[in-house]
Amino acid sequence: MALEVVVSESPKTILGSIAVLEQIAPALGVILLQEDEIARRLIRDGRSRQDVTDYIQRTQDRIDLHLASSRHRIERWSFQYLQHLYSNSMAA
Repeated sequence: MALEVVVSESPKTILGSIAVLEQIAPALGVILLQEDEIARRLIRDGRSRQDVTDYIQRTQDRIDLHLASSRHRIERWSFQYLQHLYSNSMAA
């Protein structure tokens, strides 16, 4: 498994993270989108909560669009999903 953390939501950064995972070609590649960090930055810049929600959704859609054309097994995870997996593994 290989993990690429995306804190900057620019298309160039996203494509770079996907390209790195494709070059490594792990059994599972994960793009971890740090929504909380992105939201904090946007709110600090004066964006409304709705603007932030819409922006993050567009970023998720952009990642999913690129992943759909990848020949490798790469998934987009949210930080909340990662925390959920961690909590479940600790409880087991």
